[in-house]
Amino acid sequence: MSMHSSSPGFFKILVHNKFKKELMIPKSFVRKYWEGISNPIILKLPNNREEEVYWSQRKKNEIWLQNGWDEVVKLCHLEYEFLLTFEYKERSCFELKVYDKSASQINYHSDCGVHENNHDYIVVDDHVQREPKAKKRTNKAGIRKSMLNNVREKIEMAEALSTKLKNPSFFLVLKPSYVHGNANLVHIPSSFSRQYLNGLKGSGTIWVSDDEDSNWSINYNFSNIRKRTTIHGGWNKFCKENKLQVGDVCVFEMMTQVNPHSFKIHIIPVTQQPPPTPPHQFQESESPNRQSYNKFELRISKSKLKQFTSSVFVPIPKKFIRRNEICLGKNVTLKYGQESWIVKVVNGGSFSKGWIQFATECKLVVGDICRFKLSDRKNLVFHVSIFKEHRS
Repeated sequence: MSMHSSSPGFFKILVHNKFKKELMIPKSFVRKYWEGISNPIILKLPNNREEEVYWSQRKKNEIWLQNGWDEVVKLCHLEYEFLLTFEYKERSCFELKVYDKSASQINYHSDCGVHENNHDYIVVDDHVQREPKAKKRTNKAGIRKSMLNNVREKIEMAEALSTKLKNPSFFLVLKPSYVHGNANLVHIPSSFSRQYLNGLKGSGTIWVSDDEDSNWSINYNFSNIRKRTTIHGGWNKFCKENKLQVGDVCVFEMMTQVNPHSFKIHIIPVTQQPPPTPPHQFQESESPNRQSYNKFELRISKSKLKQFTSSVFVPIPKKFIRRNEICLGKNVTLKYGQESWIVKVVNGGSFSKGWIQFATECKLVVGDICRFKLSDRKNLVFHVSIFKEHRS
């Protein structure tokens, strides 16, 4: 196997009807990395136990885990719709991580006992296998590499934001069943449900963090069997009107001072598909075809002024990022008048560390419009023009 700077890996969702007996390795992974892999491979399980699993090749680039896989299924208590991640380590050894149906990572004690993790997220496999009778595939083209590369960063962003919130919170990376078709049900993690929502039924409200004037009515239901609360009733409308996509990360902040129970939702958009312009983003007055490749504008909203310190994320228009990827992961200079500020542009395409200082010292308020022009690509210098909100 040829190694890269970061360890290669793949993802599998257990939706094949024979997953308890065998599991297919994604063909894209086989084509790139399988040459030189020994038989058997070693799977390092979440409880640090190592198991040998033999594989067989049926067609070109079609590798199936077989002998020994059934033992892994038993040891990890794998069930239908669980998500697995396989990360290659060395010497034909893969590290296995397991996520349950609610997208919560499962931690295993050394005796194979199970307890839950409070972090809740999911990514989609690039070779989803369906039941033979299924006529429709929900993932025809497969997941794009950009999602796999960005999902960890999105999770880190959500975790960082969660630690700064004063209210209880949890986060989810949206899977297809949460956004596609008539999806109208969201499972709140069991651990959060037990601690804050035990037995909750009835109605509530959700709204987006940077548009608190708009809200959506929802209903809660509680399962006595699973000891878990679900959101339904208004979720589908919320998804459609906010144009949520598979892979978007939603941080649910429980507003404890509001009755009935309500959530403020912080949306961290997926970056592999150009999402529609969010409500708070200001568009150039020119026709899109005439917009300059090195300019963009932002209308200042409440979320862009909240002091999450190093965890603030101010999205940059995706069209600008696609044309200026040189900025990603770099510190850039924002110049306004005679002053300048160093601000980090994270790989997801957002201003981060340094933004609050810039916004504070420029006395930005809600409604102000900032125009950014990348005037020096070599040194990543932006000249900023600020148009202040008029007030009577």
